[in-house]
Amino acid sequence: MTSGAPADSRVRLAIMRLSEGTGPPARALTPLTRKHGLMAGRIFNRRELRKLTDQAEIQPSTRGPDPNAGAPPSEKSRKAKTAAKPKAAKPRKKKEPVRLCVKWGVFDGGTKQVALFDFNQRAPADQKVADLTTKKNIVHFLQLVKEPMPEPEPAPVP
Repeated sequence: MTSGAPADSRVRLAIMRLSEGTGPPARALTPLTRKHGLMAGRIFNRRELRKLTDQAEIQPSTRGPDPNAGAPPSEKSRKAKTAAKPKAAKPRKKKEPVRLCVKWGVFDGGTKQVALFDFNQRAPADQKVADLTTKKNIVHFLQLVKEPMPEPEPAPVP
């Protein structure tokens, strides 16, 4: 397995540069590209890598000191932080449940509705099932059907 050796040396070089404070950020070390192959490399000690990145962050930057580092926060930023209050959630208006009426439905073998009867007309519905079964030689059956009730018209106010 000679393909792993160059990747290990590149990683060691990157770790060394990172510990010195020069070189790419730590996220450049992570995934291998397709060029390097599909097999994973050796697993590094993550605690040591974390120590190195922490040390690199602690070292003072080579740039000059930040002019705003010691200044107190401005009044605008302070107001923006204290002014934000959570909005009270308004309760959602609940929908009225739809009123349903039950009727007897006559269905054929393919569950296609053939006829519809009011709930109090069970006897005529049974008669229709018997007639269709004997006449067409196909199985028919009764089933309850729930339909939305029509809206009642408001009474005119005199």
